[in-house]
Amino acid sequence: MILHVPTLLMTAAVVCCLIAGVQMVLKYRTNVSALGYWGIANVTGAAGALVLALRADLPLAFVVVVGNGLIYVWLGLLLTGIRAFDGQRPLLALSLAAALASTGLLLISYLMGDNLGQRIVIGSLLIAVWCGVGTWIMLQRRPGEMRSRARLTFALLLVLLSLFYVARALGVAVGWIMPMNALSGSAQGLVLLASLALVTGWNFASLYLVLDRLASRDDLTGLLNRRTTLLQGRLLLEEARAQRHPLSVLMLDLDHFKTVNDRFGHQVGDAVLRRFAEVARQSVRAQDLIGRIGGEEFCVVLPGADGKAALEIGERLRTTAESELWEVDQCAIRATVTVGVSTLAAVAPDDAPSISGLIKEADDALYYAKAAGRNRVLSAARLAAGLTASLSLSTVERQAARA
Repeated sequence: MILHVPTLLMTAAVVCCLIAGVQMVLKYRTNVSALGYWGIANVTGAAGALVLALRADLPLAFVVVVGNGLIYVWLGLLLTGIRAFDGQRPLLALSLAAALASTGLLLISYLMGDNLGQRIVIGSLLIAVWCGVGTWIMLQRRPGEMRSRARLTFALLLVLLSLFYVARALGVAVGWIMPMNALSGSAQGLVLLASLALVTGWNFASLYLVLDRLASRDDLTGLLNRRTTLLQGRLLLEEARAQRHPLSVLMLDLDHFKTVNDRFGHQVGDAVLRRFAEVARQSVRAQDLIGRIGGEEFCVVLPGADGKAALEIGERLRTTAESELWEVDQCAIRATVTVGVSTLAAVAPDDAPSISGLIKEADDALYYAKAAGRNRVLSAARLAAGLTASLSLSTVERQAARA
């Protein structure tokens, strides 16, 4: 089978342009900034593929600098978009500088004698490095969310593509592959076919990631919504039981939040919720799960945390919130948070509670703590040990505690 390299490059250009259009339309509808980076990246990559496809009709220096340079810019914008999607600084200038440096290495090779084999080795290794950086970024995750299978799959594809280009560079360097075959023969055709499959897979995966986040996220705070918190919490609980590890749940409620809305307005109230979401992300571990259950109520699932560790994390959340929510949007909010804790032991009985049961236990502890004065952390274990006698909670008191 003959793989025609210009045809593959033209196909890649068409695919990139088509999906760029979808990404930009979705960017306009959802205001997800990462889609803008990915859309521009696809247009840039399409332009680079077009230049490389027409290499026989263009000056060689133009193809080396512009064609490859656009490919590196495409990779830089792709990684920039992933960082933006993860809520990190996009580092656009750094990505473009790296793309410029990559292009400069090829230009230096061209100016020092136009050694085709040397250029192929350098170019292949540069793409392998870019793929390695992309793999590392894809394997990162924000505190408070699980790593998605789509990200893991794409990270694996990036590793495979990196290995393809390392093999291409090695083959040319030791003489297993002739430079012209690596440039326009079957060896290059196989690499391009793998690249086209990866690009197509990534573009569809990027759309899936955005739509999945829109469906699983709370619009105001960016935390997981109630449905996704329960779903992923159940998965973490099943994993904890299978591995005989402890797992804890925190239920958190902002104290007197209705008063904040009444005094300062709902816009300031929304700012308080967003600020608390940031505080919560900073106060928990990378593997912990955070969701907004509703209103001013939040849930944190702590895999591997026993009762003592959960109390420590809950106390850290409480004290950090007390200091960080003292003033929000130049308003003296002085907001505090009350925390209820429940724990599943490492060796749990067969009738141990489900994730909903653990949330209910933590919720009960939360409202006992609110009745006892708010701005404190209380565990369900302490209630079971006899604290309920001094903190009996009537229905009327429970309703008052929610205010």
